[in-house]
Amino acid sequence: NEYSQNITPLITEVSNTISHIISVTTDETSLETINSIITIVNYLSLLDNKNQLSNKISKLEKYKEEFQIVNSAHLLLENLYNKEKNDESINKLKNLNLSGKRNTEKIKILSLLEEYCRMNNKIASLFTKVDGLSSTTDKENQLYKGTNYRYTRNYPFLYQELQKKKDNLKYRSKVKEVNCD
Repeated sequence: NEYSQNITPLITEVSNTISHIISVTTDETSLETINSIITIVNYLSLLDNKNQLSNKISKLEKYKEEFQIVNSAHLLLENLYNKEKNDESINKLKNLNLSGKRNTEKIKILSLLEEYCRMNNKIASLFTKVDGLSSTTDKENQLYKGTNYRYTRNYPFLYQELQKKKDNLKYRSKVKEVNCD
C-alpha cells in the first residue's frame, strides 16, 4: 500500500511531463529527452493500475515521429542545399497536422525550405560577383551586404559560408547555383 502511495504521484508527474513535452517545439526539447521519457513511461506503465499512461504512450510515440520530421527538415538548413532531400522534407512537413506553436514552427521551416534554393542561388551569385571584382574594398562591401541580407541568418549554412568568404576573400565555397525547378 505504501508502494502504491508513492507510485501514483510519480505516474501523475510523468503524465504531466508528457503533456508538456508533446506541446513544445523542436528547439525546446531533444530526441534524447523524448526517448528517456518513453523508457520511463514503459517501465511505469507496468505499475500503472489505473492505466493513466496508456494513451500517453501512443501520443508520445506520435510526437517523436513528428519531432524527427520537423527536426530533420530544420537540420537541412545547416547543410549545403540538396534538392532531393529538401523536396522530400517539404512533402513530409506538408503532411503533418500540427497545432499551436508546433504548427507555427512547421510553417516557418516549410517556408525556409521552399525558399532555400533561391537563397542558395542568391549567395552563389554573390560569390561569383565578388570573385570577379578586383578591388578588395569592393569585395568586402559586397560580402558585408550579403551577411546583412534580410533573411541570410535563417540559413545557417549559407551564413557560415558568407562569413568564411568574408574572412578569406580567396575562400572557395561549396555553394553553387542550382536549378530550382
